[in-house]
Order: sequence, then C-alpha cells, then structure tokens
Amino acid sequence: MTAEAVVLKCPECGSERVFKDGLRYMASGEIQRFLCRACGYRFSEPSKTLNIFRDNSKNAQVCVLEKAKNLTEALKTKISAGEINQTQQGLIVEFQWKMKKRQLADTTIENRTFLLVNLVKLGANLMNPESVETVLATEEMTTASKFNTVKTYKAFIKAFN
Repeated sequence: MTAEAVVLKCPECGSERVFKDGLRYMASGEIQRFLCRACGYRFSEPSKTLNIFRDNSKNAQVCVLEKAKNLTEALKTKISAGEINQTQQGLIVEFQWKMKKRQLADTTIENRTFLLVNLVKLGANLMNPESVETVLATEEMTTASKFNTVKTYKAFIKAFN
C-alpha cells in the first residue's frame, strides 16, 4: 500500500508554498499552524470539528452588508435631527464600510463613528484637516479624548488616500 502525500494549499491564494509555523493550543489538543510563503496568510490545518477558514462566500458578504446597514441606523437618526449633513454622513458611512471590509471589530467601528460624528457636531469639516485641527484646539477635551479623536481622524484620512 502506498501512501499518497497530501498537498496542503493556502485557503487565501491557493498556493502550495505552505510551511509549518508553530502549534495552536486548544482545549481539544494541539493544531498545526501553517504560513503561506506566497501571500503571508497564517492558518491552521483543516479540522473536521473546527471551521477555521474564512468564509469568502456570498453569504458572508451579505452578512457584512447587513451589519453595515445596522451601523448606519444611528447616523440616520442624527441626520433627521439635523445634527450632521448628507455629505459628512456619506463620508462616515463609506468609512464604516471600509473598516468593515478590513474586518475591524464592531465596537471599534462604533467608537470611531461616534468620534467622527462628534467632530462634525462641533463644526469640523472632515475633508478639511485645518477645520478639524481648529476644533480640537478650541474645544475642551481630555488628553485621552483628543488622542483618540486624532487617531480616528488619521485612520479616516488614510482610508480615503
């Protein structure tokens, strides 16, 4: 009886240039980790009990779209209350979508959205860094709040460049 070698392929790019990269320790035992040398994706070996590969199907994309729609509900109420205008809201929604595509946590997206909406309510134009700088300089905020707002605004600007 001859044993056939099982060729492991990267679930991201399909490359066969996969190497062992340590162990993953779970309650059910150890699982071998692998690293794709073509794309750099790190994954675990296939398991019958664990669903460890990312779901790139259309169902996952629909799920992401539904979550993005839920995140915009809070913004819609702020628009109807006249707190922010349509252009700023469109930018914030697009930024939410970009963060969701990068698979950031929902709490991160919600916190960043809150900080951007707060900037707009204080009178900042998100597409004008000088107006954001003016708002940050004139408003009374704690150092931590300013730090988080600046960090969020940097991520916002980076997403659109």
